[in-house]
Amino acid sequence: MNKRLIFRLLRTYAQVSLDGKEKSLQKAGLEFLMYLTIKDEPKYDRADLAQSLYGRPENVLVDPDPKGHLRKGVLPKILQEVKDVCLYEVHQATIGFDNSEVWVDVVEFQKLSQIDKSLEGDFIPTEQLEALLSAVALYEGDLVSTYKSDIHEINDWLLDTRLSLRTQFHSVLERLIRHYITVGSYEEARVQAEKWWARDRDNMTPLQFLIWLSARLHLMDRFRHYLTELDELQKTQFVPFGKVADDWRILIELGHEPTIDDIGIKGRARYSPSDLLNIAKQHVVGYDRQLMDIFDHLIVHPSDGLCVLLGASGSGKSLVAEAVALTWEHLGDTKKSIHIALTQDTHPDDILDQLASALERPHLHSLMFHSKRESIRELLQPDTHMLIFDQDETGDVFPQEIIDLIAYFSQGVPVLVCTEEAWDTVEPIRIWPVSASNIDDLFSKFRIARGTVSIRHHERDLVNICEGEHEKLFLLANTFDIHGLSLGEALQSIKQMSGPDPLLSWLWQQLDASHHDALTVIGMFDPIQRSAETEIAEILGIPAAQNIMVLQDLKRRGIIEVIEGRIRIAGTLYRFLKEEIHSKSGSDDVINHIQTRFVEYQLALASTYIDQPQQLDRDRRNIVKAYEIAIHQGANFDAAIFGEFVRYLQGRGYRAKAWALISEFSQSDRDWNNRTGLELRRIMAEIVLNQGDAVKAREMAEQTLNDVLPLDDNCLLGRIYETLGKIHRLERSDQAMGLLENACYHAYRAEDAYVLATAHANMGGIAWSQGKPDDAIVYLKKSLEFAEGSEAFLPIENYAATTLAIIELENENYDLCHEYLQTAQDTSQAMGNVERKAFTQLNQAALHFALREPKQALTLLEQALLTARNIENISLEMSVIRNMGRNHLLLDHQLEAQKELRQALLLSKSTNDKRSEAAILVDLARYWFTYARWPEAEKFYESALCAADELQHAVLTAEAIYGLCLTEIMARSIIELDDPEGVLIGSAPKLKQSLSQIQQTVVEAEHLYQAERYFRKGPDNVPVLANRSFVELIVKWILGDGDTPVRH
Repeated sequence: MNKRLIFRLLRTYAQVSLDGKEKSLQKAGLEFLMYLTIKDEPKYDRADLAQSLYGRPENVLVDPDPKGHLRKGVLPKILQEVKDVCLYEVHQATIGFDNSEVWVDVVEFQKLSQIDKSLEGDFIPTEQLEALLSAVALYEGDLVSTYKSDIHEINDWLLDTRLSLRTQFHSVLERLIRHYITVGSYEEARVQAEKWWARDRDNMTPLQFLIWLSARLHLMDRFRHYLTELDELQKTQFVPFGKVADDWRILIELGHEPTIDDIGIKGRARYSPSDLLNIAKQHVVGYDRQLMDIFDHLIVHPSDGLCVLLGASGSGKSLVAEAVALTWEHLGDTKKSIHIALTQDTHPDDILDQLASALERPHLHSLMFHSKRESIRELLQPDTHMLIFDQDETGDVFPQEIIDLIAYFSQGVPVLVCTEEAWDTVEPIRIWPVSASNIDDLFSKFRIARGTVSIRHHERDLVNICEGEHEKLFLLANTFDIHGLSLGEALQSIKQMSGPDPLLSWLWQQLDASHHDALTVIGMFDPIQRSAETEIAEILGIPAAQNIMVLQDLKRRGIIEVIEGRIRIAGTLYRFLKEEIHSKSGSDDVINHIQTRFVEYQLALASTYIDQPQQLDRDRRNIVKAYEIAIHQGANFDAAIFGEFVRYLQGRGYRAKAWALISEFSQSDRDWNNRTGLELRRIMAEIVLNQGDAVKAREMAEQTLNDVLPLDDNCLLGRIYETLGKIHRLERSDQAMGLLENACYHAYRAEDAYVLATAHANMGGIAWSQGKPDDAIVYLKKSLEFAEGSEAFLPIENYAATTLAIIELENENYDLCHEYLQTAQDTSQAMGNVERKAFTQLNQAALHFALREPKQALTLLEQALLTARNIENISLEMSVIRNMGRNHLLLDHQLEAQKELRQALLLSKSTNDKRSEAAILVDLARYWFTYARWPEAEKFYESALCAADELQHAVLTAEAIYGLCLTEIMARSIIELDDPEGVLIGSAPKLKQSLSQIQQTVVEAEHLYQAERYFRKGPDNVPVLANRSFVELIVKWILGDGDTPVRH
């Protein structure tokens, strides 16, 4: 450090020394020097510098003009001897900064903390390790951590720089921790993790490392202390990696040693950034720095999993993203990238639907948002999937709710975002616009293998013509000499062009008609679902050899590229072609002809693959576009195939697009009351139902039914009756069963297995809710028969199997229950539906409870509870917590049982779930009964009785009656169980007074027998009740005299 002027800023206050002597600088001068030394640029425009530092009107300045304030109120405050070392004025408009004799700890820290991009995995070579340790030693604290400026711009700059440096420091610490764990130096790793945790107590990452390291070093007191800290953080934060606190506890209790997989340590990586760059350069050139940074961030040294690529429209973000995706997929057969295109109309739920389709889980589309999000998160695998979010139009397409969703997914898989607008929470990798400073380097890189060309004296023209866009520069660099022009001649011609885009208009003029035709076809295809080379010839109707020649010429000129058999063009050229086609559509015979051929080709694909949804997925966007054009132009097409395609869209979850197509179709001059039109109207009713408007859906479906009846079409009638039956079931209408029976009648004749499966499933659900389990079993078994073997029927199969399992559990047919639960588990797994998986775990736990296996039950319930909270399903959370309480009661865990049952009761009240509230009141009464707290038990049984009667729920009412009677028997028994009959006779008046609250419910004797069976499933820690039945006594002496609403 042989420098004359030393700045130490990574500490509480600034320390400045010159020639070994500490110097005291006035505030204005110190702030100015801090800014210049950290920015570390050789020259500054005086006016720009003054405006950026002192330009806000609310600042209190020596001179109201920022430039005058700099001259009068700042520069004079700097010691002349300091100025002589580092400042000089080149001329009046410029301030120069000479760093040759200046050392700044911030600048040195930034240099030392740079990670060598050739490193592999979590291992750090010795020379880089020494640099990182030196960087950590320099970072004594945040940038002048207690300093606050009176100038708003400087204060904002300090805060931003502080945050950036702190983030960089934490990244260095994490790299060191990962390295030390990789090489087995756990104590060194612990020291760095403690350093990080001491500075950032709200960060879960160092805490996870400390928990792991404490376990490996057998520091169990520290281990338990850190788990307590994690318990607190988990209340407000999602666990990004590692484990939740209870999972760590279980791991250690089982005697297992934590492994590096538990905290995401990968060891040495298989590829270095340079290896990956060599793969990527096969697909894109000119973006080496950005690609290296992306690969390092997402693949070689993955940290938070989120990488933001920032650049203006036309900067080549999409090209870079595609190269990253292709490189990722090159790393193994199991690697898959998923591209999501966003517009300003994109909703977070649209993103989830696109992801569900890409993961081949269309059944997830119908889920509520949080259930769908969690299901997708569980399906995404960090070593398999990479997500790429790219904007499909200019402007800001990333509102905060979408940013939050993307950040959520980045906690599990690598995510690359292409955006034109910076994100506040993420430091981006930038693609800087084409400018005078980078034009020479970019031009030579984009020129590829076409020979070196000097751009001297043309820099300004190139920058102006390309308007900062890399893609335009790429096109110009490779096409200016199409007809032997020099660069200067081409630029002169371009400057003479009129219109909004002179460069692309000029390029269009340089191409002949065959090029125009091919590019027009390419421009009609969707930019994501692109055209294959052979499709160009087929749509244009030209020989394959001629097509090959045209495309090879376009490839040679760098206008198109062929990536994995599909043609890619630059986004800026695609937008130009789209505008060209739009502006001439209807007036240009050639474009009209090509457009007609495009529509015919796409609709032929729809007809060919209408029964193959996976095939339709590959061409969906282009087929949708073709139908939009055809409807707009009034072209003829097969309406039946159109109807099936709309059904496909609805079934795959693209309900908004299905609705849009149907709406366009309905506004055309086509017949809305033929078979296809009626089926489309039914689909519209289904979509409205999915949107939550059952009343409007019912009105639409009923009107459609009236128009369908005269056709006597069994297929249509089956579907519309099934739709109406579902709606009426949701509305708890008595007509539901009849409508569903009609659906089955017509579906049998049409051999429509889907309608038969769904109708029988709904009928089974209705029968079960009406207390007719035998009828429900018949319907549900038929539903399973019709649904078996078809992937499209998985949700029906899951529902039927789950309901059958619950019924057989109530019937105590445990083997059958287990079989149905296995089917439910298999189907929920196949669907990728975490909500259904959690419900299956809940029912499996209920089976374990019935089998007196509470520990196994609690293990399943803990997993289900995590899912319930992640998907924010309060009803499921309540059911899980209730069952946890019942199992803790079996284990005689008194405090846990009471806490969980009371928590479940509060949740039932918050959701106004009267059925669950009554059941939990019975459970709480049973809890107090178990511990011989007779007054409390009586109080809760009476509350349960009122709640159950209000619901007219006979079984719950019977459970409350049974519990009240048994509580009275036990309360009146002094030493051991007295004569129950005598007790009941003596207590009859009191019990009848309690039972007089029953106003609406008729309880059968069988309900009381069922209540006793339920009671016996609880704790057996009241020995005197063992093998004793009281039902007949209760019916005879208390309820059997005709004065109470119970009958034999």
